[in-house]
Amino acid sequence: MTQPEISVIMPSYNKYPQNLFTLLTLNNQTFDLSRVEVILVDDGSTDDTRVIPHRHAFRFRLRYIRTPTNIGRPRARNRGVQAAQGRLLVFLDAEMLVEPTYLQRHYELHQADASLVVCGAMLLKGAYTMWYPDFSEAQKAHVYQFLALSDAYRDLSLGLKPPPDHKVCLFDEAGIAAGCFKLFSFDKPISDYYENVIFRVYGDHFNGFALSWILFFTGNVSVRRELLLSVGLFEEYDGYGWDDSEMGYRLYKRGARFFHDRHNRVYHQEHPVSVGNLREAHLNFWRFREKYPGEIDVAAMALAYLPQPKYLNEINLVVCEYHRLQRERPGRYLRVAETLHGALRAVVLRLRDGEPVTRLYERFDWRPEPYYAERWELVQNNMFLDLVGILDHLLSL
Repeated sequence: MTQPEISVIMPSYNKYPQNLFTLLTLNNQTFDLSRVEVILVDDGSTDDTRVIPHRHAFRFRLRYIRTPTNIGRPRARNRGVQAAQGRLLVFLDAEMLVEPTYLQRHYELHQADASLVVCGAMLLKGAYTMWYPDFSEAQKAHVYQFLALSDAYRDLSLGLKPPPDHKVCLFDEAGIAAGCFKLFSFDKPISDYYENVIFRVYGDHFNGFALSWILFFTGNVSVRRELLLSVGLFEEYDGYGWDDSEMGYRLYKRGARFFHDRHNRVYHQEHPVSVGNLREAHLNFWRFREKYPGEIDVAAMALAYLPQPKYLNEINLVVCEYHRLQRERPGRYLRVAETLHGALRAVVLRLRDGEPVTRLYERFDWRPEPYYAERWELVQNNMFLDLVGILDHLLSL
């Protein structure tokens, strides 16, 4: 086999048959699949994921890698990166369904710019392909709403009453391949957030947005293999969160340009949500921040974890104004900068330790008198008021 153009990397842990459904949509691409390898990294699953390469044939080359134990998504993803041979790496979650033009769009966007990172997991849709007995009550009600919309699913609807205590496929393989899952799809509420807070303000090229790296979500993102390997493999954090954005930050510092492809939507197959994810994300954000202790771009993301979280556009204003302060007033207002870094690190320490985010001044060496002298000067001169405002808020918590 000649070198593939595209390597799709899919870590998976106990996602069968949703991972099979994802593979079926990848098998229905307009792109020449003889130039594609899909690397399914089975992260120690105990379900039927292992039968996929034996029972199913695909038009692309399927490379199945199994870890003997569950090693976590970052490590599993790194196994895929190390095995990949394609010039372009496409990271795709094992429960994401894609449109027929999915790979073609990723490929074409990279042809004109080798430094591009193409993001696409922000405006995703949700889709129900499975019934899970441990769905939340809201998820169960949502499934029944979709079933009631179509006479074609009347028998299936009756089969889910009373709700069964086992998993049920809502579509067969032919239905998935034909795109019938779109009948049970919906806009995810988080998509409205990204549209209103980021894309309507900064556009799909992130003009004026210093935090584009935060959107390196491996649910749907692509980057040239050479570029990614130039900054190293993913940080192998335990638990959930921040390993992908940390990679995005390294790529951003390397000079990568980020682009959001709004026309290449994916469909997230809904499943029960782990309640432990937020705690794990707090711990991983602390690890991330400690790796870059003096870098405001990372530290400022703590503002998203305040009791009243700041939106990404608000965080961007703080980051941009801080950098402007450093450019225009080098060596000045050191106590302001010191206090901002100290308060943001205090937020992260509170999160790490599972404590309320309050009384931040107790968690760093704060010197009020020189800080307030510099603050007064900034206010009197009507300068850097976004920084003053966020510091006032942090110190009032």
